[in-house]
Amino acid sequence: MMRASQLAQANTLIRFVGYQPRPGVAAEQFISAWQSTVAQVQQPAGLIYRELCQQVPAWNAQVSDEAQNPNPFAFIDYAILRPDQDPAALPALPTAITDHYELVEGLFNIVHPFVKPELSGEPQTLLYNCFEIDGPPAVEQGFVLGWPGRGAYQAQQAGFYSAFLHRRLQRDVRIAAFNRAEWQNVTQYANTLAGFEQNFPRQARAAAGGPPPTGSGRPPVHSYLGLYRIVESFQGPPTPPPTMMKAVVMHGYGGPEVLTYQETPRPVPGPGQVLLRVHAAEINPLDLKMRSGAVKTIHPAWPEDILGFGLSGVIEAVGRGVDARRIGEAVYGTDSPFVRRGYAEYVVAPASFFQPKPANLTFVQAAAIPVGVGTAHNALFKMANLQAGQSILIHGGSGTVGGFAIQLARRAGAHVVATASTARLDYVRSLGADEVIDYQAQRFDEQLANLDVVLDTIGGETRERSWPLLRRGGVLVTLVPPLPDPASAARYGVRAVMNQNANDESQFLRQVTDLLEQGELQLPEIGRVLPLSQAQQAHSLLEQGQLKGRIILEI
Repeated sequence: MMRASQLAQANTLIRFVGYQPRPGVAAEQFISAWQSTVAQVQQPAGLIYRELCQQVPAWNAQVSDEAQNPNPFAFIDYAILRPDQDPAALPALPTAITDHYELVEGLFNIVHPFVKPELSGEPQTLLYNCFEIDGPPAVEQGFVLGWPGRGAYQAQQAGFYSAFLHRRLQRDVRIAAFNRAEWQNVTQYANTLAGFEQNFPRQARAAAGGPPPTGSGRPPVHSYLGLYRIVESFQGPPTPPPTMMKAVVMHGYGGPEVLTYQETPRPVPGPGQVLLRVHAAEINPLDLKMRSGAVKTIHPAWPEDILGFGLSGVIEAVGRGVDARRIGEAVYGTDSPFVRRGYAEYVVAPASFFQPKPANLTFVQAAAIPVGVGTAHNALFKMANLQAGQSILIHGGSGTVGGFAIQLARRAGAHVVATASTARLDYVRSLGADEVIDYQAQRFDEQLANLDVVLDTIGGETRERSWPLLRRGGVLVTLVPPLPDPASAARYGVRAVMNQNANDESQFLRQVTDLLEQGELQLPEIGRVLPLSQAQQAHSLLEQGQLKGRIILEI
């Protein structure tokens, strides 16, 4: 029997049902009913794996100091489905049983995987840590972005098999996210807790999503932890061989050589998703960091992963809930960097992430736009709240994000200062910057003061030299890890944040389409166009840093 962590994939659909008991049904009766009405009947073709887990109070007692709150679910029914499988078709318990439980049910996807596929054997202990998160979507996004460091720490410990952070697909589900982790036994998990608390203090974890909602006085993240045993598990029925496609698959972390052009199963769209026939995919600097492992505590990779999230192409199929009239539509947009998988002939992503491609652009031109313009817009107006009349310093003004940031800030009425190399000064001026500083000949920190906003696209020493340039109450937004130092922000009396792109940036892309078709936004430069099979070369070229403009894979 394979473990759940060996069967789940980037786009599999996860159905979670938690059973919180009321008086009236013994545990043995519940288990017997599940076995006879769920496990021992015919299963739908789209079921990959299903398990019933029972909470073990004696194990919880060994880790009680770790739990912010006890997990209320006596049983958890966890199912892995093909994305096109309707969860309503799964065999269900009779109401005579479920009426004695309060049910929490939802659909989730896996946003952060940590897996040790090389380990043999079966996990004796499962951890389910369910998270309720108060506040707007940005709080949930902040929690999700900050969680992988915990998974990376646990993945280094003896007895660890896997940890998957799941995120809800429906906003009305009470559980915003949950971690399902597999351990060899409870003792090995318990042995990790002292070190875990030292590295990730409980108070900081509770505040991970941001400050408490106004007036609530309590942290925004509420954790409900419990340890479980698997009562029964089974795999779904055999499925026919999948349709294949060409893709560039990443096998572990390393240099460009870990990228292999090969055949891999073609994805199928799930609820709310489209299947995109990819015509062009952008090589983003973040792709290189993902490949090398530099951001594995922010964007952990699957054992076999596919990079790329800035795309253009044609919608070839749609999932449940998507208007079939979108089939055949030429679109551009960005899949989530948590999911990626754009270096491929086909990709699936939420339909809302893609907008009609500007009629005056090629697919190659279009692929270079969504990530850069969406990141710039989010950083300026959602993270920094840039207003007309304010001053902003944009580092790396000749880059795609920097170039769009200059144009958007100018359109908003801000005073824009940008840094650039000697060779790129004229280009940055052509984008509309009010002042351009040659960082190769001048020290920007000796010429500026009392700024409202700094957009940091560089990090390192450039970020450190930018702190004193902000007025008290100003904002520093960074696009590059590590997270801004809270002590430095407090010392200078400023707010400092890591940019977190919101999922609704695709709606802004509609406005971008209009601006591009009217010639009111300057396109980013494209330095090289290569076929999908030459993704290794594309990564090498970008790492060398000699090209001006984006590298695009044409498919």
